[in-house]
Amino acid sequence: MSLSKVSYIQFMHAGDLDDLDNSIDYGTRALAVIPIDHPDHLDILGRLVLSLMERSDCLGELSDLEKAIEYGTRLYSLTTEEDPDLHDRLSVLGGVFFARFKILGSSSDRDKHIEYTANAVLRTPDDHPDISARLLVLGLAHYERFKRTRNVADLDQNIELTSRALSLTLDDKSIEYDTEALALTPESDPELPYRLSNLGVSHCTRFERLGESADLNKSVECASRARLLTPDDDPDLAYRLSNLGTSLHARFQHMGDSGDLEKALDCYQQAYSLTTEHDPDVPERLSNLCTSYHSRFKHMEKMGDLDKSIEYGIRAYTLTPKGDSDLPDRLTELCVSYHTRFERLGDLGDLIQAFEHITEALSLTPQDDTKLPYQLGQISIAHFAQFLRLKNSDDIDKAIEYETRAISLTSETHRERPWQLSRLSAAYYARFLNYGDASDLDQAIKHETQAYMLTSKTHPGLPYQLNRLGALYVSRFEGSDDLGDLDTAIEFKRLGEVDDIERAVDFGTKSRLLTPVDHPKLFKRLSGLGECHRVRYLQSNSLKDIDLAIEYGFGAYSQAPQDHPGLHHLLGNLAGSYFTRFKSSDSLEDVEKAIDYETQALSLTVEGHPIRAERFTGLSESHLAQFENLHNLSDLDDRR
Repeated sequence: MSLSKVSYIQFMHAGDLDDLDNSIDYGTRALAVIPIDHPDHLDILGRLVLSLMERSDCLGELSDLEKAIEYGTRLYSLTTEEDPDLHDRLSVLGGVFFARFKILGSSSDRDKHIEYTANAVLRTPDDHPDISARLLVLGLAHYERFKRTRNVADLDQNIELTSRALSLTLDDKSIEYDTEALALTPESDPELPYRLSNLGVSHCTRFERLGESADLNKSVECASRARLLTPDDDPDLAYRLSNLGTSLHARFQHMGDSGDLEKALDCYQQAYSLTTEHDPDVPERLSNLCTSYHSRFKHMEKMGDLDKSIEYGIRAYTLTPKGDSDLPDRLTELCVSYHTRFERLGDLGDLIQAFEHITEALSLTPQDDTKLPYQLGQISIAHFAQFLRLKNSDDIDKAIEYETRAISLTSETHRERPWQLSRLSAAYYARFLNYGDASDLDQAIKHETQAYMLTSKTHPGLPYQLNRLGALYVSRFEGSDDLGDLDTAIEFKRLGEVDDIERAVDFGTKSRLLTPVDHPKLFKRLSGLGECHRVRYLQSNSLKDIDLAIEYGFGAYSQAPQDHPGLHHLLGNLAGSYFTRFKSSDSLEDVEKAIDYETQALSLTVEGHPIRAERFTGLSESHLAQFENLHNLSDLDDRR
C-alpha cells in the first residue's frame, strides 16, 4: 500500500490535517515519477483529487480546488468508456466543479457540475448503492440553476430526478413514483423524509411558476408524508413543518379552502415554537406567520389577524441581517400588511409605512431579480391607494406605469398575470372616473377581460373578476346608453360567460355558486349585482330588475360586518334602489325605507367625505317626495 494511500486512510479515520498534507505530498511526488501507463497512475490521480477536495473543504483554499479540477480532468481523459470506475470519477469531478461554484458563483462551474454529474448518473447501474444519492444531487443542482435562471426545464428535471431517487428508496425494482408506492413506503429508511420534503418543495415551486393544481396536491402529499415520517425529537421537524405549511398555504391561496389555511397556520406555529431564539431560521418562521395571518385576515376580515401579521412581519424584518438576500422579501411583506390595514382603517400613517418599506425593498432588488415584478406591483398598489385618498394625478399615473412594467417582466403563463392585469384595469378605471377619458375605460375593460380569460374557472378569485367586469360595463353603459354593455355587465356578474346565450341559465347558477353563502366577501358580490339591476331598470323599466336590485342590496347590507368602513355605501345604494322603485310604484313604504337607509348612510359617512353631499341630496329628494304624498310639513323641515 502506498504512503499516499496510508496517509489518506489515517486522515479519514482521525481527521488529522497533517495526514492529509502528507497524502497530497506523497501523491504529488509519486505522480511525477510514475509513467502515465503505469497501473497505479489513475489511482494516484483519483486519490489526489479527493485529498485536495478534503483540504479545500477544511481550509477554504481555492488553489486546492484548482489542482483538484486539473487532476480530475486529466483522470477523466485517461479513463476508457469500459472502465467500471468511470461513473465514480465523473461524479467526483462534478463535485469539484460544484465546490468551486459555491466559492466563485461562476455559471460555467455550475453547468460543468450538472454535465459531469448527469454523465455519472447515466453510467451508474440502477442497483448501485450510490445511484439514489447521485440522482438527488443532480436534481438539487437543477433546482439551484432554476432559482437563478427561472428556466422551467430545470425545475422539471429536478422533479423527475428527485422522484426517481425517491422511487429507488421505496422499491429498488421501480423507477416510477406514484401515490400507491408512497402509501406503501417503509418508515425505516432515514433518508426518506428528507427526499419527500425536497420533492414537495420542488412541486410547490413549479406550481408557483406554472399554476398547475396537480403540483400543489403533490406538494402537500409529499410534505405531509415527510412530516409523518419525521420523529418528534428530530432536529429537522421544524423544517418539515415549515415546508408543509408553505404547501398548504399555497393551496389555500389557489383553491380557497379555509381548512388548508388553518392547517398551514398550525404548522407554522409549531415550526416557530420548535425554533430556538438564535437559530438563523427564526426570521423565516416569523415571515411565514406574517403572510399566513395576513391571508386569514383577507379571508375572514378579523382585525386581530392583521395586527398579528404586522407584529410578526416587524420581528422578521428586525431579525434579518442587513445584506441578507431575504431582506427585500421581509420589507415587501410588511408593505402588504401595512397597506391592507390602511385600506381597512384609513390611517395615512400605515400607507406611509407601506411606501417606506416597498421603496427600500425595490432599492435592494437587482433589476434582473425574478421577484421584481411582484415588488413593482406592490408600489403600484401603494400609489393607487394614495391617489384614491389624495387625488394627486401623479399617483395614478405612477400606479399605471409600475403595473405596466411589472406585466412586461412577467411571462404570459405565470399564475400572477391575471391579478396584475386586474390591478392595471382598476388603475385605468380610477383615472377614468376622475378625469373622464373614455379611452381609460376601454383600457380597463380590455385588461379585466384578459384577466378573466386567464383565470381558472374554479379559482376562488373568479367572482371578484366577474364583479369587476360587471361594474366596468355598467360604467360604459351609463356613458353611452348602450344596452349591449349593460346586458354584458349583468351576464358577467351572474353568468360568467357572454358568448353562449343558450347556456345562460347554467352559467347563472354557476356564478351564484362560485361565492359560498358563508364567504366573508359575499356582500360585495351582492352589492355589485344589485347595482347592475338598478341601472338596467332605469333603461328597461322592468320591475323585476328593481326588485332584484333591492333584494341583492338588502342581502349585501345584511351580510356585511357592521363595523365595515364601506357600510355607508351599501346603505346608500339600498336607499337609492328603494327611492327608484318609489318613483314607479308611489309606495310610501318604499320612500320611508329610502329615508331610513339614507339617514343611516349619512350618519356613517365621515365629515369631509366627498360623497357626503350626495347623501344630503338623496335624503332631501326623499323627504320632498314624502311631503308631496302626505303634505306633512315636517318632511320639508327635514329636507332643510
